[in-house]
Amino acid sequence: MEYRISNEFITVASSDKGAELCSIKSNRDGLEYLWQADPAFWGRHAPVLFPIVGRLKEDKTLIEGRGYRMSQHGFARDMVFEVVEHSETTITYRTESSGETKERYPYDFVLYIGYMLKDNAVEVSYRVQNSSEKNMFFSIGAHPGFNCPLETREEFEDYCLEFNRAELMDSYRLKKGLVQNEKKLLFDAKVKCLNVSKELFEADAIMLVDMESTELSLRSRKSGKGVSVGYQGFPYLGIWSKPEGAPFVCIEPWYGIADFEAGSGVFEEKRGVLKLQAGESFTCSFTIKVY
Repeated sequence: MEYRISNEFITVASSDKGAELCSIKSNRDGLEYLWQADPAFWGRHAPVLFPIVGRLKEDKTLIEGRGYRMSQHGFARDMVFEVVEHSETTITYRTESSGETKERYPYDFVLYIGYMLKDNAVEVSYRVQNSSEKNMFFSIGAHPGFNCPLETREEFEDYCLEFNRAELMDSYRLKKGLVQNEKKLLFDAKVKCLNVSKELFEADAIMLVDMESTELSLRSRKSGKGVSVGYQGFPYLGIWSKPEGAPFVCIEPWYGIADFEAGSGVFEEKRGVLKLQAGESFTCSFTIKVY
């Protein structure tokens, strides 16, 4: 079921399946900014990644010495959430662990996902509560896709990705969904802008760490329209599209990344994994602004 929140500037729709954003539209001209999940390219809009980000080696991991299987990006994106708060400009979803989730992930948890409108932006918040009587290990991240181009008279290559601070672009690379051990410099010096092209994503997602920037914009050089994602505090950032000409770009703030090729396969030793003590909660948020 879809729910809507709206203000003077934008209308946002989300679904109880995965608590996923489905639409971000300008109330000025009706322009749709969020990717509309065309299965010919990628059948999702903006899934939550929990309790893992990316892929596990052979889709398997060891937690407390026991083997578990989990597919890429975890299972929360396919769970049905309940709405626990809904006003004109805010909505909060909730889901929790069950016997089914504990077959893939042994911890008791509660996950809240919230959306709050602030002028021409939506703040996306996550809260993870450890309901276990032991330490809980997890990752969480976002995967919003944005239409590129936004308008029919434009091309994919008319767009650029612009950071609010210059970045060295020292990127981890993926091979069959796993992180390779060595990073690769995309350029010889720090840059603020990347031209969008199919070639940019030939080697899968760009994965950045230790960033100086806190915001990344995807904008049209023709119309000036676009989106910006503010991700202050997130240690990793993914940028992804399909090189086969898919008309979208994802900007993905993450707490955690996929397994490394040379990783141990032990969940508690995973690079970027978060540790939450019994009864405690973890919160984070990012913003999507349209212009």
